[in-house]
This record gives sequence, C-alpha cells and structure tokens, in this order.
Amino acid sequence: MKNIKYIFTIAIMAIFAVACTNEDEVFESNKTKDSINQKTSTLRTYASYEEINCTDEVLQENLDLFNSSINGNGIMPSFDAKMALLVMETHFNYGIVVKIPRIKDAIEYDKMNFTFTVRISNNIIEGQDIKDAYSNFVANVVANMEGRNYELSDMYVEDISTDYIKFGLDMGPSTNKDLPDQSTPAVSIVKSIGDPISVPSSVYSEWTNMPEIDLLNQYGTFENIVHKYSFKWLRLNTSPGKQYVYVQQRSDYAGNAFEFITAQSGDPVVWNNNDLNNTLIPAAISTAQNACSGYWSQFGYVLINYDPRVRKTPDYYVEQPIPHTTDMYKLRVARITCALLREVNLYDMHMAAITNSGF
Repeated sequence: MKNIKYIFTIAIMAIFAVACTNEDEVFESNKTKDSINQKTSTLRTYASYEEINCTDEVLQENLDLFNSSINGNGIMPSFDAKMALLVMETHFNYGIVVKIPRIKDAIEYDKMNFTFTVRISNNIIEGQDIKDAYSNFVANVVANMEGRNYELSDMYVEDISTDYIKFGLDMGPSTNKDLPDQSTPAVSIVKSIGDPISVPSSVYSEWTNMPEIDLLNQYGTFENIVHKYSFKWLRLNTSPGKQYVYVQQRSDYAGNAFEFITAQSGDPVVWNNNDLNNTLIPAAISTAQNACSGYWSQFGYVLINYDPRVRKTPDYYVEQPIPHTTDMYKLRVARITCALLREVNLYDMHMAAITNSGF
C-alpha cells in the first residue's frame, strides 16, 4: 500500500486537468452521456407502466384481493397491466423479501434478474393467468436465490405485444450489511448526504487489479466495499396496522461520482478507511441521492439501493507536465433504485410455503 497518499494528492490535481478531455467518446458513442443533466426520462422502453395514480386505499384493496387469492382464499381478480405491476411488486417485496430471514454470511451479488411472461388482452390480465404466472415466477426466484439475501426489488414491463406481456424484476446489489438486531424486521436504504460513514480501520479497497472494460461489464466492476458501508437500517412496525413502505420502484443510471489518475501507469491504487469514509463513499452517495432527487423528488421518491462501479482505463495518455501514461479510474453509479412512500398494511401479506403472515 505504498505511495497511497501521494497518489491521492496527484489525483485531486489531475481531475481538473482531464475534465475537458474526450476520453469517454469511444465508449459512450452509442450510449447516453455521463451527465445526468442530459437525461430527461428513464431508459426503459415501457416506463409508463410504472406510472400509476391511485390512492393508498385502492392499492390496499387490490393488495388484499391479490394476497388472499395467491394463498388459496378466493378467486384472483383480473388486473390491468399497471395495477398488476404495482400489486405484484409490492406483494413480492413485503410478502416475501422482508419476511425471509437474512443470512449472516450470504453470497454477495451485484444484480439478479428474473423475467416471466403472461397473456394479456386489451391491457387486461385474467386473474387465473396472473395467479399461475406469479406463483411459478416466485418459485423460480426462490430456487435461484439459495444462499443469497433478498433485497427490495424493482419490477417493470420488459416487453409487451397484443397477446403477451413480459415482466422483469431486478434485485440487488446485495452485500453483507450488518444488522443491529437480526430478530427485528428492517429494510436497508442508502444513507442520506452527510450521514456518518463507519468503515473500520481494517477495511480497505484495492482498485489496481480490477478488470478493464468489456462488453459484458461496460460500466465497470462492482465496488462492494463502497456499497456495503453506504446503508442504514429502518425498522418495520411488527404489529398489525398501516405503515409507510417503499413501493412503485424506479431504476435509472446516475453518473460519475469520482475520477482518479495515477502518477504513472501501474501505480498501486488502494484506498484505506479514511479515504472511504471521507471521500469515496460520500461522493457515491451524493451522486446517487442527487440523481434520485433530480428525477423524482417532486413525486416523493426515496433512494433505497444503488450500484457503484469502478471503471479502469489503463495507459491513459497525459501531456502535462510532461507526456506520460497513467491509469485512469472512475467510480460510477451505474444504477439507482428509488421508491415512492405509500401507507399500507403489510401484516397479512405472505406467500404460503415460503413466508408466513405477521412478522
């Protein structure tokens, strides 16, 4: 870990030196630019299905009908596509995700993706079709999530035709964040700007050997240390009754949080806990929070998860003060997940054979 402080000092000066270069042009030629100010809408083709205007009472009524039927009590009603999406996402997150005990040393992951397809006609999904499709979907998720912790997830419409609609669900990232009390149900959300960061002195993040960009990893390598220490826990009310929870989730790209270049190509880049506490994690949180606020603050959205990544560009040519090559690193927030607060009753929501009602 030699020369760490020296490299950091060089980086602070170099950020300003390269701010106007065009090193992103090749990579970004067919993509949205980094600046969040250039984005005016979500990247999703069918994002309009995530925009639904209904009261909490209407949502609760539909959730109760869905929950009762999925657990064998009553006939599943038909839903239009927007309500189906809202009800399934909310039921999945609060009937399954928050009611499955967390694993202490779980397998960490940056993203899990699941899809399922169901018949649709004139924007209506028949009750039995949605019941069968959702039940099979949940069984598939549970089979693939063995050994992993569940996270509040974002569901969306991935594709739609006159006869079928394809739903997608993105879960994660997930790192092993410490729970103060494993017996008390809680959800984790990204810390607010200015919240204390508590990375222990024994923890460091090495960027030197992170892989270069490829087509499968365009935004860079998942930065699990930055992610792990960016969260705080919010306890859930364990008694019957309504409470505020996060529904109607939306995901999007946020942008660059931190740029760094080494003095010479091949120099080690290892960040200690002071760097993580005071520079890297606050920069990532700030970028993610500002992006969420910039997109959806007027609707009351809250940042609940995000995906920090390190993009390495080796042998980057610099002309000043003398021509030489360096290594450039960017800490990017590749994806944010924001959710809208709604007041509903979670107590009875469950999935038979997987979770129970109550807490």
